Amino acid sequence: MGAVLREAWKFYREHLFLILALVATIWIPCELFSSYMDYHFIGEDNFRLSFKLNQFLDNFFGIIATTAVISVVLKRMRGQFSGYFDSFEDGFLYWGKMWWMRFVQRLLLLCLFILLILPGIYFMVRWSLAEVVVVSEGITGLKALRRSRELTMGRFWPVFWLGVFPFLFFLLPVAIYILLITVDERLDLWWVDAVFSLSLDCIAAYGTVVFVCAYRTALQTPIPVEVPAIPPPLHRPTAEQW
Repeated sequence: MGAVLREAWKFYREHLFLILALVATIWIPCELFSSYMDYHFIGEDNFRLSFKLNQFLDNFFGIIATTAVISVVLKRMRGQFSGYFDSFEDGFLYWGKMWWMRFVQRLLLLCLFILLILPGIYFMVRWSLAEVVVVSEGITGLKALRRSRELTMGRFWPVFWLGVFPFLFFLLPVAIYILLITVDERLDLWWVDAVFSLSLDCIAAYGTVVFVCAYRTALQTPIPVEVPAIPPPLHRPTAEQW
């Protein structure tokens, strides 16, 4: 797990400006629109409607940035060049496949979480490489989810912690933001909220890079299959031994 995180940080740091440019291009207008709607129309107390709006923006526009970031890292890993426009070209190219995979994934996870919490968490981890699979292998829907399960077989806990670790980076900016608006209510403005949300989007891009590196690691280090030892042939006593 440590090697994957270090490799992801290396790629994230080396291509920081390109990754931030990709994220900002999509999410600046989305976050401005979302925060403006929250403060002036939806209201801070209507969390359900605000959550639905954010999910809509992420699933229809945010996946373009996510796909573009995945494309950048995959191509640089293969020694290929991928610039700003090339990455967005892939983002739009794989939009349909990414949207369909996410739709199937979220629908199945919703059913699993309704039934029991633990199966939902289990399959959420096992399907965590599906977005990278869509961009790298060009498959979608149940095939991408099945492929992600193959790659994470025997790696549940490492993949689980790879998802948890980038989430910890959210805690510091969230704590700072809450502290600032608590100390000075004049900072509780829609555009300040948009800037804060954009910073979280940039941090989330590191999580995307982490799963790309986890995908490559899974390809390079397949789970060893234990083959039972072949028993030695039966020793038949000779006539002399009798």
